[in-house]
Amino acid sequence: MSDARNHPTAVFHVGDGVFLDTAAAHPALVFAITPSKVLAFTKNPYSQTRYVP
Repeated sequence: MSDARNHPTAVFHVGDGVFLDTAAAHPALVFAITPSKVLAFTKNPYSQTRYVP
């Protein structure tokens, strides 16, 4: 799969559960991930929190 930073003209198409690059021979699989916990941090003042859906 082409990296858009190295190949800014790369074109990706959406397939059935995959991303298809017109220049690559193999499709890239696509997965959906549901988070179990979200962490958030701040710097001024220093703080952190979490969210559990």
